[in-house]
Amino acid sequence: MCRDAGWGELLVSVLTYLPAAMQADIAGAFRERIEDLMSLGDDRYLPGEYHSALLTEVNRYLNALRSRGSNRQSS
Repeated sequence: MCRDAGWGELLVSVLTYLPAAMQADIAGAFRERIEDLMSLGDDRYLPGEYHSALLTEVNRYLNALRSRGSNRQSS
């Protein structure tokens, strides 16, 4: 859990210095890669906990991108 929190803080720190357009591009690329990753699960059984944990992390990162972008636009 501590490791995950560390990655989240690193992400927010890096995003602070990126222009909003670049953050939007990153969010789009991230979504595409996650869709590809999720499709791999269609070929083999993965427990529900795996999907739940993955989606929790994905949403956390996408929310960080979204909040950083909106903070930049309002500045």
